[in-house]
Amino acid sequence: MKFFKAFIISLLYFISTFLLIFMYHNGTKEIISALIFQIVYVTPFVLLLCAILNSYLKIENNKKSTVVFIGFLYGIIISILFSATVASTEIMLHIMYGCIFSFGSFLFTMIRVKRNPQIPM
Repeated sequence: MKFFKAFIISLLYFISTFLLIFMYHNGTKEIISALIFQIVYVTPFVLLLCAILNSYLKIENNKKSTVVFIGFLYGIIISILFSATVASTEIMLHIMYGCIFSFGSFLFTMIRVKRNPQIPM
C-alpha cells in the first residue's frame, strides 16, 4: 500500500511540474490536451523509476542520499535518450530534468519509508 501511495503522489508531482513547464512555454490554450499527454507520457517513466527505487530500498535499507542520486541520474538519462539531438540541447536542460526527477525520487522515498512512531507505554 505504501508503494502505491508513494507512486501516486510522485506521479502527481511529476505531472504538475511538467504541466507548469508546458504552461510557461506555451500558455494555457491547450492545457487539457497537454494534461492528457503528460499522463500518458510520464506514467511509464515514473512507474519504472518507482520500481527501481523500491527494489533499491528493499536491498540497501533506506539510504536516502543514494536514492536522490539514482533519481538524478535517471532524469538525465531519460532527458538524453528522448531529446531530438543531444548536440543542440544545452546541458542545463538535462540537469533540470535530473533535478526534477531527484526531487520526485526523494518524495517517493520519504513516503515509502515513513515509519509509524512508537508510543512508549
